[in-house]
Amino acid sequence: MRILEAREITLMTRVIQAAQESALLSSCWKSRRGAVVFNINPGLAAVDLLGRGYNRPPQGRFCRPAVCEKVCNLFTIHAERDAIQDAIFKGHDIRQASVLHLKVENGGMCVSDDLSCRDCSGFMWQELSARGLSLKEMILFQTPGFVAYDIEEYHKLTLQWWEGK
Repeated sequence: MRILEAREITLMTRVIQAAQESALLSSCWKSRRGAVVFNINPGLAAVDLLGRGYNRPPQGRFCRPAVCEKVCNLFTIHAERDAIQDAIFKGHDIRQASVLHLKVENGGMCVSDDLSCRDCSGFMWQELSARGLSLKEMILFQTPGFVAYDIEEYHKLTLQWWEGK
């Protein structure tokens, strides 16, 4: 785990904006989230946006508050997976790319401290790594600021969160 420095955050301005814009596309009434897969070329001070995503029901389905919390996690498409698949479908090499995940409330980003999504952490660590598509890190906006987790660490901390529940 490392807290991003101001120069890194400045370089990621476009990424942060893209994640917020993606989250605002979410039709989820419970939790609007956006994610961006990206690479930073520090030598050029350049950022490549590879894929974008947001949490949503599968195509042809709609978010219905009355049933959402009971069944939402059974079929919803999470922002991280959506962004990763978007990058892959566009033909980008995601090996060693980073993923920024943002939660948005009232139009602005908000703190997302819990590392609680087994589906996404397992997909990133186990499924992608097994296919030689290891991502570099998962970045979240948390209480200390923007925090980056190595993908293996992110998955282990997610499992620990569930064990402590």
